[in-house]
Amino acid sequence: MYMHILKWFKLSLKQLILYAVIGIILTSSVLYSIEKSELSEEEVVEVVAKVSTSIPTKASCVAFVKNHQYVSYLENGILYVKNMKDSNLEHTIKEDGVISYAFTIEDRNLIVYFVHERRLLPVVTAVPEIKNDEDFESEAVEITPLPLVKKYEEKLTIKTYDVVKKQASAYGSFQVANFSKMKQVTYSHLTNLIYANVEVKSKNGVVDRIFRINIEGNISTYLSGDIYKQLVLLDNADILYYETSLNAVHDDKKRFSYEDEKKFHLLGKDAQNSVYMQSITTPTEIIKVKKNKSVQAMALTDHTFKEVYSNQNGLYLVYTDYVVDINNQSHKMAFDAGLKLLDIYKNMLFMKNDKDEILKVPIK
Repeated sequence: MYMHILKWFKLSLKQLILYAVIGIILTSSVLYSIEKSELSEEEVVEVVAKVSTSIPTKASCVAFVKNHQYVSYLENGILYVKNMKDSNLEHTIKEDGVISYAFTIEDRNLIVYFVHERRLLPVVTAVPEIKNDEDFESEAVEITPLPLVKKYEEKLTIKTYDVVKKQASAYGSFQVANFSKMKQVTYSHLTNLIYANVEVKSKNGVVDRIFRINIEGNISTYLSGDIYKQLVLLDNADILYYETSLNAVHDDKKRFSYEDEKKFHLLGKDAQNSVYMQSITTPTEIIKVKKNKSVQAMALTDHTFKEVYSNQNGLYLVYTDYVVDINNQSHKMAFDAGLKLLDIYKNMLFMKNDKDEILKVPIK
């Protein structure tokens, strides 16, 4: 009996030791998993790298220049250029008029900007015409001047600023009566053409005028009389796509249609000069017009994007916490919700947070 108990005790002891070893292994595994999880979370946090610069809350026309070494922006009609590394204010461009719009030409280290000027024309006093009359006694007549009407001259002047040479140059100017604001400027780096959409005041509210500007500084009115929601200029040809207030898309002043669809949201163009538009009746359908004018219908995985962004490298759809290339919708470039996309450059998302800081988020 004693030997039986001793045998059972030895067996139980072995089992206890085995269970203890198993417990240690399981505990270590859990702790390792937790440690690895915490490490992963730290790595995710480190994905968002703060750049040592910030821009004002109301900054507009935010853009980057000289290989993203500088960031430029408008505030209160003045153009500012900051160094991205140390946040130093490198350049302040102030004109006699108000700088209303600006964009950068990255490969030339140039900032192109538009200055709005409004000046009162010299006033000429008007006097009523007096006709000769035999019974008229001039000294007895009281002459009342006509009411004075103030007249203004308004113009937009195009200028460039070289951030390397620190030099501004005038490019050309044109008259714009009843100026309200500049809505959009589209530029081709191959043809050096600029199309500017300018909002002007009218009797019934506002209306848009599109101006065409070429490299010689010749400026002409391309189109007016409607509200133009979006402009897309091809890089390799003088062909402008635009969307009207009624969602009619025109290709070089010819209305575009696809099968039975005639209304679209004009989105933009990609690096291959293909133009994209979203169907109004079927939001999950994208129409792609290639540079050879061939048309292709594409499926949109998620049509709830918040905005559209484009640069020389592509056309992107921006969602709440990720962005996709329109031609590669399965690759989601993630970022924290609440950030605003400023640019995409060299596998980095340049974002702005709610503290007005510029962040660089690596693209995974």
